[in-house]
Amino acid sequence: MRMWTIFLVFFSAPCIAESYLCTSQEETGFSYSPKTGSWEQKVFRGNQFLLKPLEQEDHNDGEEYGVYETGKGTLLFHCQYWFADIGVAHCGNENYYHFKFGRTSDDRGKFISADLGVQYLAGNQASAPRIGIGECIKL
Repeated sequence: MRMWTIFLVFFSAPCIAESYLCTSQEETGFSYSPKTGSWEQKVFRGNQFLLKPLEQEDHNDGEEYGVYETGKGTLLFHCQYWFADIGVAHCGNENYYHFKFGRTSDDRGKFISADLGVQYLAGNQASAPRIGIGECIKL
């Protein structure tokens, strides 16, 4: 009986945690044009993200969720805050990339993402600042 209880706890825990597939609907920003030597507004190809509990090897103290690249499963960045009671996550690298998630009333979600293009400050003209918005579905 004890083994059965351990089995249920171990395998049911992942089902309790929330995971979301988030897809950009719009992504816009600026791109440097070498031809004109100036910045131009640009629409970028959207991204997909997987917001889910951190895998064991990705854990940091106090952080429970992460944003992963779809397909490869690579951890892109940690979520510094996950407020399960209200369904809000603040994720990303505080210096250059932000990902904010909010659960909606229909148990789906919305997100905003912002790449500040900080590498531009270091001389990388290709580092394009941009912002995206999208929706998420609960998995």
